[in-house]
Amino acid sequence: MKTFLSFTQSVRVISPILVLLVATANLRAGGVTLTVSPSSITNSFIGKVTLTIAGAGSGTSVRVEKVVDLNNNGVADAVEPVVRSFIVTDGQMPIICGRTNLNVPGDTDGLANGQIKVDLFYPGTDNSVDCIAAKTIYRVSTPGTGSLLAAQPFTNNQKIYLQGARGRITAGGAAVSNNIVALSRPNAPGTFLAVTDTNGNYSFYALPGDYVIVAALKNGFVSDQNTGAVTVVANQFVTNNFALMSAGFTISGKVSDSSSGKGIAGITITANSTNNLFSLGVTDTNGNYSFPATANQWKVKAQSSQLPAAGYLSPNKTNITVTSSSVSNVNF
Repeated sequence: MKTFLSFTQSVRVISPILVLLVATANLRAGGVTLTVSPSSITNSFIGKVTLTIAGAGSGTSVRVEKVVDLNNNGVADAVEPVVRSFIVTDGQMPIICGRTNLNVPGDTDGLANGQIKVDLFYPGTDNSVDCIAAKTIYRVSTPGTGSLLAAQPFTNNQKIYLQGARGRITAGGAAVSNNIVALSRPNAPGTFLAVTDTNGNYSFYALPGDYVIVAALKNGFVSDQNTGAVTVVANQFVTNNFALMSAGFTISGKVSDSSSGKGIAGITITANSTNNLFSLGVTDTNGNYSFPATANQWKVKAQSSQLPAAGYLSPNKTNITVTSSSVSNVNF
């Protein structure tokens, strides 16, 4: 069985990194506001979500991040994953070959007027991550120090169907609570993401078909895609309760800009083993990632459908063999 996530190719665009030193110097210490419109969508949404950032100062740059609020407490906690991260500068749009690249967020009003308007288009380059069915938080911070300037909640809901899949996920006998879970079509595009509740229960609405369910971001465990296989039939909900497999090792590394060496945050790293196990990690603010692994050969790749929104080409996948110890410095 192949990797369950779908991928698209991308192109490199002009990065805003060169203007950060000047732009950040003008950033106001307080009074920054953020509005998100609409504030709630479904995972079938077609259109755009607009972020309006005001009060930052003319010509300034800010970092925008989307955080999954796994425990639903309304706060972007340090342990919760950043699934999208980008820097936007007041009055600037990303350009490629003399044309605006709408895959990469920019200030769509085009004016250095102290107000930044960011249009995020749906479906985007990575619609599965963009439309994760969960409560999320958009936050705005300073690019250098990471000081929080403003934050607003944002909700993605599932589109309702008459059928789907549900169940409970455990690891080592305990519930896999407040954890990202994925429903995907084997060897076909289309992946839906959601979050388990405090008891490890998940629920997906879906069209009839064959799917695989995997859980991610659980330290010390990986998903067996064989146990997560389900077939959804019309007007019925199939139940699949399964346990994650213990993993004694890790694979870690960094995703960074090839010119500056600066880490790239919010990029998903996926790994599939030769015996159909699956694991996943997300890069932190410095571009570092780590995920569990068993002794096996793993095909590791950076999520090529996320990289266009950060302005980068997709790196090649790499094969990593884990034998008797963890593997580090698997860098992209």
